[in-house]
Amino acid sequence: MRSLISVLLLVLALSACDNELKLISRDFSVSLKSIDGGTAAVGKAVNCTFTVSGLDADNGDQLLTVFDIDGGNGVIIVGDHEYMPGDSFEFDYKANGKLAFDFVPITAGAMSLKMSVASELVTRADSVRLEVSTPDMNVEFQNVPDMVKQSESAEFNLLLATDQYGVKASARFVKGRGQIFISGYDATRDEGVALEHNNLVVFMPESTGETLIEFTVSSRYGLPVRKQISIQVNPLYYEEDVFYRPVVSGCRLQGTVYRQRLPEYEV
Repeated sequence: MRSLISVLLLVLALSACDNELKLISRDFSVSLKSIDGGTAAVGKAVNCTFTVSGLDADNGDQLLTVFDIDGGNGVIIVGDHEYMPGDSFEFDYKANGKLAFDFVPITAGAMSLKMSVASELVTRADSVRLEVSTPDMNVEFQNVPDMVKQSESAEFNLLLATDQYGVKASARFVKGRGQIFISGYDATRDEGVALEHNNLVVFMPESTGETLIEFTVSSRYGLPVRKQISIQVNPLYYEEDVFYRPVVSGCRLQGTVYRQRLPEYEV
C-alpha cells in the first residue's frame, strides 16, 4: 500500500512538471540546389543554395559547414569570403534558413559538389552533379594603327566577350620599348588591369622600328588568352638648318630661308 502511494505521488509530481520538461532535437536535414542547373563553365560563378531544415530553436550545438568536390576543383564564395575544398566555416542557419553562395569551377569535366553540416552528434550532407565546360573568351583589338611617329601616342580598343569571372589584362614588349596603358592604368604591372567589354588602350613609343606587344588576358580561375599586335614606329622629324643665301641689294642683306626635315636618331 505504501509503495502504491509513492508511485501515485511520483506520477503527480511528474504531471506538475510536465510543462517544464521539453525534449531538444539534435537532428536536422539539408538540401543543396544549383539555381543555374547542372551545367557550368570554368571561371563562371554558379549560383547555389544550401538549406538546413528542422533545426530545434533550443539546439545550441555548434554547426560547421564544409564543402568538397569529387572529380574536379573549384572554390565557393560566401559574401566577401572565399573557401577552398575542405575549409570549414560557421553560418547561422537558424536566423537565415539557407546559405546562398557561388561555386566557381577551376577545372572542366564532370564533377560533384558536396556540402555538409556537422555538429558534435550529427552530420548531414547533400551534393549536386555538374558538367563543367571550358568557356570561350574572345579578345579582339580594334583601330590598331599600322604606324605612328615616335613623338605621338597611339590609341586603340581592346574588346572582350566572355562570361568568365574577374578578367584582367597585362602587356609586355616582345620587341621595342614604350609605355602601354589600359583604361588609364599601367598594363605592364604584374597584377594586370581589370577589363570591361570595351577598353581604351594607349601606346606611347620609346623606340623606333617595329614594336611587338603581347597582351595576356585571363580570368581569376580560367586559362589565359595571349595575343600580339605589331606597330611600326617611325623616327621623329623636326625642322632645323635654317640658313640664308645672301643677296646684296644696296646696303641690305637679303636672303631666302630654306628648311630641311632631318631625322633625329637614337643614341
